[in-house]
Amino acid sequence: MQERPTLDTTRLVLQPLSVADAPDVQRFAGARQVASTTLRIPHPYTTAMAEAWISTHQEAYERGESVNFAIVRRLDQGLIGCIGLHLDPHHAHAEMGSWIGVPFWSHGYCTEAAHAVIQYGFEVLSLHRIHASYMARNPASGRIMQKIGMTYEGCLRQHIQKWGVFEDIVVYGILQSEYAGPHGAGRARRYSWSQVVFSARTSALVNVRVSRSCSPRRACITALGSSTWANPRACPSSWARTRVRSGVS
Repeated sequence: MQERPTLDTTRLVLQPLSVADAPDVQRFAGARQVASTTLRIPHPYTTAMAEAWISTHQEAYERGESVNFAIVRRLDQGLIGCIGLHLDPHHAHAEMGSWIGVPFWSHGYCTEAAHAVIQYGFEVLSLHRIHASYMARNPASGRIMQKIGMTYEGCLRQHIQKWGVFEDIVVYGILQSEYAGPHGAGRARRYSWSQVVFSARTSALVNVRVSRSCSPRRACITALGSSTWANPRACPSSWARTRVRSGVS
């Protein structure tokens, strides 16, 4: 059995789900507010459905089809949501999907988790492209995609039907060449503190200093001996750390 990856950020641990997580998944994903704005979560959503979904993860990971993570807060080790990549190895791209439980909205958790997953996708899985989509009536998801450096790519009008209503789907994407990793420039100005901080290939833990001498709208981040510009809006302190532990060679 292949070991599935665990990703660490400042406030979160992104780890494989187990069947024991099913009650929490049901409790949060089962909320109508969550199901209403996601493409694939039904409502009502039962614990049996959560168990069936979780039971597919190991095999799907070993086949190279997807990788899924429970989003867990370091503060209390509680599951607050899920995030993952649906992979297409032949074309070296992936679709990212996520949800966060209603009590944890508006705390930046999804943005923080998405940064780590984007970094994992490009630096560990060597993907060429990652994309994501959301219902046009849920602009908060679009703001997350902008914060992690994705570009608006278009709107698929009335593309899906959710609960009898045809919904517009907005698509965002980012290419590997646009990703600003530890040594990259690219779109670094659109990245926040949880990005650009470590080398996943060496599993190195890197401290990143956010200089207060920079202009108010930008922070100078030094990582792995190189300097990059980044958007500091989400930075909670003068230092940020993140790390990836992965079973992927």
